[in-house]
Amino acid sequence: MRQWVPDADTPAWPSDRVRRLIAHWNDGLSVAEIARRLGVSKSAANGKLQRLIKRKVIEGRPSPIIHSGKPKSPEKAPRAGKTTLPPLSSIA
Repeated sequence: MRQWVPDADTPAWPSDRVRRLIAHWNDGLSVAEIARRLGVSKSAANGKLQRLIKRKVIEGRPSPIIHSGKPKSPEKAPRAGKTTLPPLSSIA
């Protein structure tokens, strides 16, 4: 697929491309898939979608990443006992 390159007289996001972007978004496609179908970078498609969401042209979608609601804390390794190393002889 050839990448679309605008010339000086063509807007970067022509209205027909924006309509296809919105249609793909409403169909539930991922940003990566929308970018592939439109022949633009993922960053360009995501940026345009975010601007459309901010202007309330389209609605955002919830993140596909499921969170339990609380942040994960790293699990600590169990300690073998309460023993510690003896003090260094150079300090004592």
